[in-house]
Amino acid sequence: MQLVRFEFQTSRDIPFYAHLCNLLLGQEPGITIARSSKGYLIEAQGDQANLETLADKIANMFPLSVWLTDSSITLANERLGYDKPLKVDGELPDYCSHCYPRIGDNQSSEFGQILTPCPVCGGEQHWQSLNSGIDLASLKQQSRALLAGDSLTLSDGSVLSLTAGPELTALAGRANSLLVCNPNMLGRVFTLSTEQTLALCAIEKPLIRARARNDINEPNAPWPLPMYQLCFPWNRELICIAEILRQQNVTAVHITPGSPRIQLARVPGHNSTGWSEINTTASLCPPKKPEFIGAPEPLYDSAEMLCIEAHWHKGKRHLGNISFTAKQHEHLSAIATSSEAEQLAQCALNAAMLEADSLNLKIILPLQAKQPHIAALHFSSICEGKMLHTDKEGQIHTFLSLPTLPARGADIIAQLNKGEQVQVTAKFTETWPEVMARLQALDTSAYAGTLTGLFAICALLLELDLLGDKARTQDHQILAQALEAAALSMPGRRAPRIDYPLIKQGEGLTLDWKRTLGSLMAFRLAEPDDAGKIAFGVFDSLADYLANWVEHLDNKQGIAAVALCGDEMANECLNQRLAIRIGKNFPLLVNRKLAIAGNNYAAGALYLKRRRFGLRA
Repeated sequence: MQLVRFEFQTSRDIPFYAHLCNLLLGQEPGITIARSSKGYLIEAQGDQANLETLADKIANMFPLSVWLTDSSITLANERLGYDKPLKVDGELPDYCSHCYPRIGDNQSSEFGQILTPCPVCGGEQHWQSLNSGIDLASLKQQSRALLAGDSLTLSDGSVLSLTAGPELTALAGRANSLLVCNPNMLGRVFTLSTEQTLALCAIEKPLIRARARNDINEPNAPWPLPMYQLCFPWNRELICIAEILRQQNVTAVHITPGSPRIQLARVPGHNSTGWSEINTTASLCPPKKPEFIGAPEPLYDSAEMLCIEAHWHKGKRHLGNISFTAKQHEHLSAIATSSEAEQLAQCALNAAMLEADSLNLKIILPLQAKQPHIAALHFSSICEGKMLHTDKEGQIHTFLSLPTLPARGADIIAQLNKGEQVQVTAKFTETWPEVMARLQALDTSAYAGTLTGLFAICALLLELDLLGDKARTQDHQILAQALEAAALSMPGRRAPRIDYPLIKQGEGLTLDWKRTLGSLMAFRLAEPDDAGKIAFGVFDSLADYLANWVEHLDNKQGIAAVALCGDEMANECLNQRLAIRIGKNFPLLVNRKLAIAGNNYAAGALYLKRRRFGLRA
């Protein structure tokens, strides 16, 4: 008789895994289960035939999760688990691998019957409580109305439509989300990696940003935007409607989720590239749900940041858990002051160091003397970007801030027409007067001090602002994504070097944005048909400059690791180039248990030495 341990290593809690462990505990004799700091384990003792049968059962029961980092089957000498059920925190899906083929396959006799009972997930209970009266006939009727051009509101408040309509230029991830109906056709219209495809299939059904294959300048492109947030159906009603639409040759439809969906990005970390949550909105934080286990004792028991409040609960050996509570449900506008942006960046650095134990850096928060020196790149679309570093006393300092560009395109052109960039600006204006006219009309005030604002201007200068059939956009998010999409379309990795020189700004340093735009215009004049190569150069050159500045700090005081923080780190081209330029010499700290732009700020505020209450820290 052998004792075998099945282990699922995860970066976060997976409530459905806990549910399945409990289910096995009740079904299989001699089973022990546990939830450890590394994930979930199941232990069983028996002969080889019985253990192989159990292994097959577990493989079929446990779905793929975006938070699953590894799995293994090993022989064990003693049990680490218990014969007691695990606590299940969080919402469970209403379908699983057992019932999905029955309700979601159009060849099944139970297709479209969302009240079909399931002994594994019990997903029918949710729909029984709604008394919705949904059946196959009503689902087909709704699908016909959708195909006729009507919008469709579902039970969870989600809205489906064939076209984005007036919401076309709304922020990506909201109106620009697509529900995939035919996964087999997905690769023909979107560029997806294997990791992105697997994530779409995961039990969390996240939103994954993908590049449309259509050339952005192609007339009548079915998906005219450069990037879309894709998702697979996440409940029984959506599963059935998507299958009905697939039979009508529909690849995807626009969807506005009834409640926020988790948005993920592949961000390189130390020795691996994994999934990170981009934004944690207040509505994604259930009251008092533990989110971070094993946090050291902070300076404060609670702290609020960006409508999310973090609470530290004391545990064993000076460690505890951090839970999060939603305080408000409102759209967050850009942060106005540089001091607020600095505070937010410091919170992000603190949160990144919470997960540094995996690198054996032995960082203890709050920072004390003789701690490893850490640098951080915090690039956010809601505040001024910063490069930070810690000193030998554990204090956090700003090395540079991103420049605050003029609020109007006309003022940008006026400054370019002065000083060193006057000749290249005049030549560019003579060659492309219509481009400069669109730049003159651009309002950059909402993205001052952000990479999004700078990238949007670069995209406009490269004429990447054309959407569909002669429709132009001045939406900064879409323009920045167009620059990213153009860069990702480059088959090679040779690109011009765009200038990002440092200049003094007050008591600190910033980038000379006029030199940056001047060098881009010069390369455009020299190679007018190589917009993709120049776009790639924008990201690669920035990463190279940042790497040089990190090495400067390393030579001056030593740098043990570099943290990547903020929602602009979701930019695939940027984070890939940073991993190559910086990651080859320094470990990269990236939040996996926390978001890179959301609840990480509230968690980091617990350890913030200087509290400024402008952001409710």
